[in-house]
Amino acid sequence: MNRMRGYIEEQPALVRRMVDERSSLCADFVSRFLNTPVRRIVLFGSGSSNHAARMAKPILERALGVEVTPIVPTRIRELDYVDETGLFWFAISQSGISTNTYHLIRSLRARAIPVTAVTGGHDTPVARCADCSVALPCGEEDIGAKTKGQVASALALILLGLEWGRARGTCSDAFYEEMIESLSMLSDQMEQSLRCSAAWCDQVIPQLKGAPHLYVLAKGNAQGGAMEGALKLLETTYRPVTCYEFEEYLHGIQNALDEKSWIFLLMPDADDPDFDRALRLIRFIDSVGGHAFPISRGRDTGWPDSLTLPTAGSELLASFEYVLPLQLLSATLSAACGIDTAKRRYPDFYAMMESKL
Repeated sequence: MNRMRGYIEEQPALVRRMVDERSSLCADFVSRFLNTPVRRIVLFGSGSSNHAARMAKPILERALGVEVTPIVPTRIRELDYVDETGLFWFAISQSGISTNTYHLIRSLRARAIPVTAVTGGHDTPVARCADCSVALPCGEEDIGAKTKGQVASALALILLGLEWGRARGTCSDAFYEEMIESLSMLSDQMEQSLRCSAAWCDQVIPQLKGAPHLYVLAKGNAQGGAMEGALKLLETTYRPVTCYEFEEYLHGIQNALDEKSWIFLLMPDADDPDFDRALRLIRFIDSVGGHAFPISRGRDTGWPDSLTLPTAGSELLASFEYVLPLQLLSATLSAACGIDTAKRRYPDFYAMMESKL
């Protein structure tokens, strides 16, 4: 059995359960910090945890009315000259053993700065080190390339923001209900997304098995999902995968485009003027011998090897919809290449580099 694919297929039920049980998931946190002054929120974590923060950022900002800054722990010095008054800190680590996240929590707590951990359980080192912890209800995921836990991390942050914002009066009832409805619709549509993504994977994998370098392009709120999808493909297929923001790709990076370019383009929404620009880019990629695989939400591009996903309609949830087919492609392409994602390629690497506790 492909264990990674099994974990991916648990996601529709997981998202549905988390949305339904949001009150109990968030109650202790909301009660504890109901009246805490907040001017800015800092979300810190590495790899998939950092991408989860980026996926949650736009909704947290709408729900809480403050700037939200995702950052990796090793770049925290960038905030040295920021007024710390009103900063609120979240540490994100599904495994709960990321060394840089753990040490940053200890550093902040030594200065009497409270930290809330969003992590796999209340007994992880990261959770025990933090002032408050929110346990992800995603269950076991004992392979290196995390999928359901990454989505659970992003969703937990969103639900915390919505419940906290509603209790504090910064999140309007209209926005709260809109997001809960969209998240519920997302969980319902994920089953259909998995089916159409599986058929698409079967179609494109024969072309991708020998691809030496993959690219993922996206814009706006799809960027967090694009970054996570690129990481999953890299972790599981052991080949370079590069993620670029759509507009940035058009400002010089296109010069590397040739017949060895294999590009997944997460399409802008149908009403976005960049949808037509993205189609022009696809045609250009094809004209120079490159290989384009457009993935769109709701609107078919009409391009060969494209994937059209059902959508919950909210642009704020684009990352959640786009990451799913890239996760599934990671699981199926690696299997087609004879790679067992249940085994780490370099088992002693984290211990040697002291990047995990």
